Amino acid sequence: MLSNRHTEFSYSDFTPTVGTRRKKKKSGLIVGIAVALGSLGLILIFLILHLRIKRDNDDAEVLLGIGPKLKIFSDAELRSATEDFDRPNKLGQGGFGPL
Repeated sequence: MLSNRHTEFSYSDFTPTVGTRRKKKKSGLIVGIAVALGSLGLILIFLILHLRIKRDNDDAEVLLGIGPKLKIFSDAELRSATEDFDRPNKLGQGGFGPL
């Protein structure tokens, strides 16, 4: 025996199952691409800044190298020039002793 029962549904009772996965996949893909591009952009910015700072430091080192070079005297040269550090040849007193 068949019954004639009808059930009424409203739109709010209906949960769609078709098409919702596709939207989730698209939004996940968009978020993934955005994060990847953002990360790549940050890496490029830091790389450019690092190279600029390094170039500026290299320029400063080159400019410092242009100036006069300090002569480093050996102990034997100093003893000979001051006649074995004789007191009459003393020029002054510094933090490391007589000069």
